[in-house]
Amino acid sequence: MVNLNTNRIAHTPTGNQNVASLDDIANVASQSKADGHIRAKSDGLGGVVVYGHKGGFRSLFNKSNPERQDAGTLEVKKSVDNYVQGKNPKVQALADRLMSRFVNQDGDVVARMTNQDVIAIKQQLDDAERIAGSIDDLARSLQNGGDLTTAFKDNLPGIAFAFGQINGGNKSNEVDLAVKGLCIPELGAGTALAIIDNLNNGAPLDDGTKTLLKALFPKDSFGGKADLDKVFRDFETSNNRDNLVNDLCGIANRRWFNPESILSSEIARHYGIRTPNDQNAPLFLDDLGARHELQGFGDADPSGKLGKLKNAYEKHMSARNEINEPIRDYLSDNRYAVDWDAPKNMPYFDRNHSPSPSMALMSGLDRLLSAVRIG
Repeated sequence: MVNLNTNRIAHTPTGNQNVASLDDIANVASQSKADGHIRAKSDGLGGVVVYGHKGGFRSLFNKSNPERQDAGTLEVKKSVDNYVQGKNPKVQALADRLMSRFVNQDGDVVARMTNQDVIAIKQQLDDAERIAGSIDDLARSLQNGGDLTTAFKDNLPGIAFAFGQINGGNKSNEVDLAVKGLCIPELGAGTALAIIDNLNNGAPLDDGTKTLLKALFPKDSFGGKADLDKVFRDFETSNNRDNLVNDLCGIANRRWFNPESILSSEIARHYGIRTPNDQNAPLFLDDLGARHELQGFGDADPSGKLGKLKNAYEKHMSARNEINEPIRDYLSDNRYAVDWDAPKNMPYFDRNHSPSPSMALMSGLDRLLSAVRIG
């Protein structure tokens, strides 16, 4: 039987189980000296104890034991492999990359893990699962239908990651093509409505929310420059939530939904939109059902305006794509313009060869998740 002083050692017994819980091992590591090595030894019962020495005077006299440090690293590897079983393939690939620093393909330890390594790896895996899982969940909601605003609200971590990819520099060719095939106006409008709905229900206007909102309104986007900083300052000064929601609904309407702006003859005043998927483009609400939902928008109270936008968005996302085909006069005829006779498998054409904008966005999100590297 192993004699462990639990006042000085955090430990998790494996007993006769095949593998210890990664949650338990990370908890052990969090109680232990950060730069100390995670360790393992037989528990005398046919199982293993994974442990990490805590800091303190006694640790000065604790001699390092490479064999136990190697055993600890191998136990973490087994635990990580078990932890990611059944998770998103992106998370499994990340786990393989992270653990390859410590255990090679032959199963030999090439570097011994510290307690801090264990904590960091679990955090990275959990963050990746949160991101990949929320993109997957949103794609499923788009396929299955239902309340899209709620689906966007439930999956904001993945959406924020997606906009990081959209706005990030130095994209790989695969990611760049995936971004070009993504219905960014639909993604942006759904995200904005989710955020406004959260704010209307009392959610805080924190830094993360401000950053994501700003990503949705590029300075050259359709509908003109949105002075979000002024909206934020007004709310911080007055704490008037109705005014906040009203202002954001007005900006969202001009940015994505306003049929008068879309049908305006003053095309020259608008940014030269290069493709229907351009981040600066509106939603091109050509279907009468979506337009009907916006009647009386200007006279509605803040919650009423939000409701009209949400209903118009739902109608747009489920309408046949031929109804929602963009008015081509709005698309720039410069050298970056869409070649409308390009093959159907070109990413620009996802929305034109899909049953609805909802299905087009779903396929774009699937392609983006397949192309990006998470973690």
